[in-house]
Amino acid sequence: MAPKVAKNESFLAKQERLKKKQEEEETFQATAEDIEREMAEEINAQAEKSKFKTPAWVNITAALVGVLQLGYRIEQERERRKDDYFANPRPEIYTFVASMSFEVGIAFLIVLNCIILGWQVSLPEENDQAVFFDVTEHIFVGLFLFEWSLRVMAFGWVWIFEFSNMADTVMVFVFGVIPKWVLDPLGIEAGFIRIFTVLRALRLARLARAVRMRPAFKELWILIHGLTTSFRPLFWTLLIAMIVVYLGGLAAAELIGKDSRLQEIPRVQDYFGDLLKSMYTMIQLLTLDTWTDDIARWVIDSRFNASQGLPEEGVFYYCLFFVGFIGIGVFVFWNLITAIIVETAFAISDSDANSQAREMEMEKKAEL
Repeated sequence: MAPKVAKNESFLAKQERLKKKQEEEETFQATAEDIEREMAEEINAQAEKSKFKTPAWVNITAALVGVLQLGYRIEQERERRKDDYFANPRPEIYTFVASMSFEVGIAFLIVLNCIILGWQVSLPEENDQAVFFDVTEHIFVGLFLFEWSLRVMAFGWVWIFEFSNMADTVMVFVFGVIPKWVLDPLGIEAGFIRIFTVLRALRLARLARAVRMRPAFKELWILIHGLTTSFRPLFWTLLIAMIVVYLGGLAAAELIGKDSRLQEIPRVQDYFGDLLKSMYTMIQLLTLDTWTDDIARWVIDSRFNASQGLPEEGVFYYCLFFVGFIGIGVFVFWNLITAIIVETAFAISDSDANSQAREMEMEKKAEL
C-alpha cells in the first residue's frame, strides 16, 4: 500500500518523497535487468555446453588444407568492412550496385532470360531459331558474369562466401560460363547442365530483399524469406512423414496384403502386396487423393464380400486402420506442420523488423 500523503506537505518534503520513489523504481528496474542478464548468461552457458564440438581430426584436416585460415581471413575482412571508418575502395561501383535501379535491371534480365528459355523449350529441337537462342544465351551469360564481377568489386571478395551469393556464383559459372564457354567449344555435351539454368529465376529473391523496406512488398519478402528459412523444418517434416508412411505401410502390408482372403485379388496386391507398394498407397492416403472410393471403401467391401457378407473382426480392423491413419497422418500431422510454418512466419516478421531498424540506423550513420 502506498504511503499516505499529508495534506500540508511542504515542497521540500514532497520533493524528497518523489526522489525516494524514483530511486526505488530505478533500483527495481536495475534488479530486473540484472536478473534478465543472469538468465541470458545461464542460457548461453547451457547452450555452449550442449553445443556440438567439432572432432579434433576435422580441425586438423581443415588447418592442413587451409580452411581455418580462410575462415579467419573472411571474418577479419568482414569486421574491417563493418567498421564505421571503413572507406570503400570503389565508392562509385558500390553506390551503383547497391541502388534499387540496379536490382530492378538485373531482375528484368532474369525474367527476360526465363521467358526466352520457355520459348526455346516450347519449340522442336530442330528449328529455325537455334542461332538466335544460341546468341541470346551467350549474351545472358556475359551479362550475368559482368553483374557478378560488379558485386564482387562493390562488396569485396568476402561477398562470395555468403550462402545466397555462393549460390549465385554457382549459377553463373557452373550453369552458365562452364557449359557455354568451356564445354561447348570442346565439343562436350552439356545439355544435362543447361537444365539447371531455370534456377536463375530463384535469383529474383534478391529483388524481394532489396524492396523489403517498402511496406507494399512486406508480405512478398515474408513469403520468400519463409521459403528460404524453411529448409530445416522441411527436412524434419519429411523425416517424420517418412516414419509415418513407413509404419503405416508396414501395418497395411501385414494386415491387408497378407490377408489370406484377399491374396487372390490383384488390385489389393497392387496396393498392399509388399512394403513399397503399401508405402506408396499410404502417401496417397496422406494426400487424400480419392482414398475413400479407390482404396479404403473398396478394400473394406472386398473383405466384407470375402467373408460372404458376414460381419467379422477383420472388417472392423480395416475401418479402424484407415480412419486412424487419416486422423493421425492428415488431421494431426499436417495441421501441426501448418502451425510450425505460421509460427516461423511470425518469427521472421519480428526479426525482419529488428533488422530493418538496424539497417536504417546504419544508413543514418553512413550519411553522417
